Amino acid sequence: PISIREQYEVLTELSRIALEMKDKEESYRYANEARRLDPRRAGAYNRRGQDQEFEGKTDKAIVEYERAEHVEPTDPESYARRSLLEEKAGHLAQAERLLKTAIQRNPHSSTARRNLGEFYLRQSRKADALRELQAAVRIGPTDAHSWLSLGDAFRALGRKSDAIGAYDKAASIDETLSAANERAGDVRVEIGKKREALENYRNALRFDHENDKL
Repeated sequence: PISIREQYEVLTELSRIALEMKDKEESYRYANEARRLDPRRAGAYNRRGQDQEFEGKTDKAIVEYERAEHVEPTDPESYARRSLLEEKAGHLAQAERLLKTAIQRNPHSSTARRNLGEFYLRQSRKADALRELQAAVRIGPTDAHSWLSLGDAFRALGRKSDAIGAYDKAASIDETLSAANERAGDVRVEIGKKREALENYRNALRFDHENDKL
């Protein structure tokens, strides 16, 4: 038999997929089923918040994200989603504060550190981004997405060999993360290593067949 935890994970993932397919009603239905199954976890509230965002109902989305933070304060996703809304509204200090709160409540989360580092990258605060993303990979050395973002920070600072190393590390952890191979290839082209770049692009295409650029 499938455990309640496994059922919950399936339902929240189905909700996410339905939203990607722009089927808001199905997404909301799966999220509600997950919430009824276990109202003490954040995932269902986060999916419901995304549904509200999809409909342009920002205030209602924030309510769902705040509920997620209340039931599971160590989960970094709800803080990140609220932070993005604040960032889009131009409230950068509030956006940063939310991401720092996520770290305070879960200092061992590589995702929380990555979210803050990616925020700094978007604000062109390159040194701050590098610091947070290096912390993220120290906390989660097998977190491919943190290595990918660390590569972006190195690249923004002009440290191309370090960027390639980080992208290659991300690809070695998760070969399906085609962005790692694509970006490694891009940097290798920039430094004249076109043959190695071609291999990167081939690997990226194995999992991203519809990438017109590649």
